[in-house]
Amino acid sequence: MKTFNLIIMLMVAFATEAFGKDLTPSQEKAQRSLYAYLQKEKYDPSVDTSDNSVCFRRGGVLYWIDLEGDTPFLFTFHRKAFKVGKESEQAYRRDIAIKAVNDVNRKHKTVKLTVEEKKVDIAIQVYVTKVEDFTAVFNKYLNDFKEVDTDFKKAYEVEKTAIKRAEERAEEEARKNL
Repeated sequence: MKTFNLIIMLMVAFATEAFGKDLTPSQEKAQRSLYAYLQKEKYDPSVDTSDNSVCFRRGGVLYWIDLEGDTPFLFTFHRKAFKVGKESEQAYRRDIAIKAVNDVNRKHKTVKLTVEEKKVDIAIQVYVTKVEDFTAVFNKYLNDFKEVDTDFKKAYEVEKTAIKRAEERAEEEARKNL
């Protein structure tokens, strides 16, 4: 019986530690509710204790949800995005990425892309009074992320091709003038 009680106390202590600190009681309740929803939907969530975000993977892609404020809550739903830097298989050129992001942001109203120093951030921000307001459209948000991923890659290639053509035309003009 003592062993059972010890196990229960350790589980309670772990569960308390697993959910981040510095949350208000209503934020903690919302975080737990979101966590339970993701668990029920078989997303195998975890809590990043460094920032209290609820994280999960789907199709090998990392997603995380930040929670701010108190009724209404501001949920910021993030998707791992694209590296920016010297163009390679792992990174996109910053100047072209900025143009692609602008094209995608004009098309999509709920998801916003932002070019940062080393990455393109993809996020949805929404105010909700209860977690169910967010979970009711959760699958729609996942689909929006997928569309934005595809649209960014297409827009990037279009911009890259346009720049390459402009460079080729400039080179042709320079050769003509020799």
